[in-house]
Amino acid sequence: MGVEHHAPNMAEGSYYIVHGAKMCCSAGSNSTRLNLPRCHGVYTGDKAFVHEDDCKFEVNISMFGICQNCQGETVGFVSDLDTEFSKAGEPAFGAMCKPMLESKWDGVHPVTKVDGKSVLTAESFLICNMGGVIQFMTSGQEEE
Repeated sequence: MGVEHHAPNMAEGSYYIVHGAKMCCSAGSNSTRLNLPRCHGVYTGDKAFVHEDDCKFEVNISMFGICQNCQGETVGFVSDLDTEFSKAGEPAFGAMCKPMLESKWDGVHPVTKVDGKSVLTAESFLICNMGGVIQFMTSGQEEE
């Protein structure tokens, strides 16, 4: 187990995505954090690396509040993220987000791998079948 290859000349710390990175969905009203219930045993500092298969709803990714593309019962939810349909701090109305994720993360590092799988970078994204694009707002390595 371990990082199988480390790309040369890469600035340590700012490029890779780790457990706890903040992400948003283009169709969602709220941000959430990437979860890693079981680490892969590879860290940068004390932060666990994540890879392309860490993309499962209710395991790695939770709801993004209200989804502008979801059908269902209309509810209100206070937004903490500006989107096209809600301003930060104002209620968003619509159906609760239920991400439908059937693919792996895209835009992963082409060389660096953990457990034989490509690690995530700041450019990584995930497509939800409800029409949203999930992207990272932070790497998870920042002090908060």
